[in-house]
Amino acid sequence: MATIRHLDKAPLNEAIVDLRAIPRPAFRPDAFNGLRERLRDAYPTVEERRFFEARFEFKAGKDVVPESKEMGIQGYFFKSVDGLSIAQFRIDGFTFNRLPPYTSWKDIKPEALRLWKLYCEVTNPEKLERVALRYINRMRVPPKGDLSAFLNVGVPRFPGSPEYVGEFLVRVSSHDPATGNQANVVLALQRPSGAPEADLILDIDVYRMSGLTVNDVDLVPMLDQLHSLKNEIFFGSITEETARLYE
Repeated sequence: MATIRHLDKAPLNEAIVDLRAIPRPAFRPDAFNGLRERLRDAYPTVEERRFFEARFEFKAGKDVVPESKEMGIQGYFFKSVDGLSIAQFRIDGFTFNRLPPYTSWKDIKPEALRLWKLYCEVTNPEKLERVALRYINRMRVPPKGDLSAFLNVGVPRFPGSPEYVGEFLVRVSSHDPATGNQANVVLALQRPSGAPEADLILDIDVYRMSGLTVNDVDLVPMLDQLHSLKNEIFFGSITEETARLYE
């Protein structure tokens, strides 16, 4: 296990703060349009998100043309000047995406909360259904390297198989009944075509779906607790040697 600490060159491919909510019944997604002016300086690029419903039928001996129906605007994506931060305002909730380079939780948390407050002003949500943090890490490893030098968790192997592992995919879901915290962790080894090295993916999704309130008094410590859980999983999964590569 590596010591938990801030890594200046964290191998993050994307950091996500996701808050799923139920807005009031009378809410219309075009109300998000009012945020354009308020977010213009920091998030000047705005994209509409429209949903479509498709229907497929299967009838013996007949070709049935699929039917599609536009469900209208479901939300808006606001992108920062550099394109590295994206704020999603949707009917079903708010998501803040941060692309690399990653800075720190101290930077991301207040910005996500600031934007979440704007979401609440517009939608006045009835209920918060899910609070989640997702951190997708991508690390390069040598093609014939010993993965035990990078990972603190076992790599799946089968007796009699060749020595070097080319690819693998493992997904584990777990929960803590005492806190209500849950985690989905995906560990994968991918080898891009023609690349001399392999990509080691450590995708950590930590969340809670019970005991939720829209109130910041409860939300802030919950986010911090989930962030701590994410850190325990990440640093517990890698070796100290790996952590030093990203300091």
